[in-house]
Amino acid sequence: MKLHVLAQPHTQVTKEYLRCAYTQKILKFCQMMHKEGHEVILYASEDNETPAELATCITKQEQIKLGFNGPEDYTKNDFDNTKPLWQIFHQRAIYELKNRVKKGDIIGTFSGRCDKPIADNFPDCYFTELGIGYSGVFANFRVYESYAWMHTVMGALAGDAANADGRFYDTVIPNYFDPADFPFVDKKKDYLLFVGRMIHRKGLKIIEEMAKRMPETHFILAGQGASQKGNKIICQELTIEGDNLEYVGTINTEQRGKLMSEAKALIVPTLYCGPFEGVSVEANFCGTPIITPDFGCFTENNIEGLTGFRCSTIKQFIEATEKVALLNPQKIRDYAMSRFSMDVVGKMYTKYFEQLKGLENGGFYEK
Repeated sequence: MKLHVLAQPHTQVTKEYLRCAYTQKILKFCQMMHKEGHEVILYASEDNETPAELATCITKQEQIKLGFNGPEDYTKNDFDNTKPLWQIFHQRAIYELKNRVKKGDIIGTFSGRCDKPIADNFPDCYFTELGIGYSGVFANFRVYESYAWMHTVMGALAGDAANADGRFYDTVIPNYFDPADFPFVDKKKDYLLFVGRMIHRKGLKIIEEMAKRMPETHFILAGQGASQKGNKIICQELTIEGDNLEYVGTINTEQRGKLMSEAKALIVPTLYCGPFEGVSVEANFCGTPIITPDFGCFTENNIEGLTGFRCSTIKQFIEATEKVALLNPQKIRDYAMSRFSMDVVGKMYTKYFEQLKGLENGGFYEK
């Protein structure tokens, strides 16, 4: 099967862009589907660490000219497809696709309605949103990261959850990971870890309150968007304080693996209804338990008493930090492997694409 995969115009499809979750999904998707035996063509910038055939749609020099100088600038993209960044990318992608695409091919995006101008040019293809963790959906065929997020978006689009109808060709396929990126450690050290953007909605105030009530416990925080002065971690939106809080800044693949694999637990106190929150599954690949809220994607991905604990109060968050010692790190990793490894998820995508091709033989009413 031929898959045309649209990258994002402000990054390179390399592991250097570790902090851009969607770029990493694109990279792994191309690797995964190539291994599944599909012909994969990637429409992207110049650097490509995937086995896919590359069609260059924007150069690094053009990205730099528009203010995207490297991995640190990935958050600058405002996903406004009227901006020059997207205009250049779309013009070239449409040209490259017209030279390659055939009726019935699958064109996939991870950028939602930003790529609608491309979809409009190829009405005879199966234009598919391949990993929806955002709200700006538009395509006829939609793959969500979790059922929690699919239902959240359906309710929002209906304007009233009671009026939301399902869509038979929408589906849920979870995010996917290369187990080799996550070292397994059976014996954990005595620190609690947070990894994520240093913003209010990631639950930093919950971390601060936990640290206040657990003065003998060391908390390590990693992620973009903060600095530490003494016992204060200063973020753009807020400041949190604690003598037992250590901020280590942004981390690379090796640092992430070491911190996650050795942590007593990863705390993921996300305040919003999370679409997937990939760091929680990454920790599980390391055999590390997770402590999360009891809503959003965590109701599907955090199996109470197996992979971690789900909490509704600060007291429960604190109690969970003791209960995680009862969990089995090997069973945690085994569960992550069985649900989220690329070998498992790749087959889920292949099955979905075969379902789309069934539209040529009657689709929903196929006999």
